[in-house]
Amino acid sequence: MSGRRTRRGASRNPPRTVAARPIAAYSRSSNHIVEPPVDSYWNAPLYKDLGLDKDTYELAEPQDPEHVSGVTVVEVRSEGACYRGSYVHGLYAVADPDLTELPKDGEAGVPVYCRWFGGREDEGPAVFQIDPAKARLIRNYTGYVVTNLAEFRMKPSARRRID
Repeated sequence: MSGRRTRRGASRNPPRTVAARPIAAYSRSSNHIVEPPVDSYWNAPLYKDLGLDKDTYELAEPQDPEHVSGVTVVEVRSEGACYRGSYVHGLYAVADPDLTELPKDGEAGVPVYCRWFGGREDEGPAVFQIDPAKARLIRNYTGYVVTNLAEFRMKPSARRRID
């Protein structure tokens, strides 16, 4: 009987509690709190706690696609985004629900939900420096986004020599 609904639609079991996220965004346009679309970001450990030595790494690659629905994303083409020394491309979930256009100069950052080698930032989302000539915002996007930047690892089976 676990999880079945009663006649009035209420569950017999109390709802599961979800760990609170440290930061939620406030949307000025809709005057309410917006939950982050990418749960894997807030569920990841802090990068500094992982003990890795890759504060900058120019060979990090987009990894770990995650499905999102109805979110604003930035589509980056031809390595038009820079984060910690890596120039990357792909679709990234935007952390600022009120962002309506990309900054004109690449110096102003765009906050996105993307981990670095499996860890998240201490103070909220990662901030990418984005070349506006190589990127665009897409509102109400449904599909897959990149959720992690890390070192490309070749599968052992791909390393076999073909004679």
